[in-house]
Amino acid sequence: MASDKQTLALIARDQGCSFPGCADPPEWTERHHIIPWREGGRTDLDNLCLLCDYHHDRIDTGGWQITMRDGVPWFIPPAWLDPRQEPQRNVRP
Repeated sequence: MASDKQTLALIARDQGCSFPGCADPPEWTERHHIIPWREGGRTDLDNLCLLCDYHHDRIDTGGWQITMRDGVPWFIPPAWLDPRQEPQRNVRP
């Protein structure tokens, strides 16, 4: 589980759900391990992102992958959705 300080850092970085196009605010999000904790994923900022309940429930079953680039989560869509699988990120105004 992420610490309070890690959660504040995630809020500052992600500003809400980090899934591309999602506008849900931080208070509607959960902390997500990019590499699952049960598979040895660490609880640190390079392996965490904020996801709303909807995206958190579906990220592992929807074929999406998450990768970190320069400390920011990027999302790779499944091939059936984007054959080029170009990474995307949520850019907030």
